[in-house]
Amino acid sequence: MEPFQFTITETFAKFLDNIMKTLPCPRNNLVMQEMQWKMEKLKNANPHPLNSEVGFKSIIDKVSAAQNKDRTIILFIKPPAKPVPDERVSPSLSY
Repeated sequence: MEPFQFTITETFAKFLDNIMKTLPCPRNNLVMQEMQWKMEKLKNANPHPLNSEVGFKSIIDKVSAAQNKDRTIILFIKPPAKPVPDERVSPSLSY
């Protein structure tokens, strides 16, 4: 995934839009339950969950508190899910 920038005033929805555009893939194909992050400077730190607004607020809090040069995060994202084929249900036949 290519780097992208975001601001601490962005919403979680806008952040996900940035990820979608960078990958590219539809939002429904993001594997949200597996998404994680950590600060780049903390190489040995365990990643934090990023599957909800709460996880995103954690990023904003940490990035806001970091010094200017330490504001890079690493995202851990599973490859996007394959789209589910559009299955049409045929109407039931009455005899």
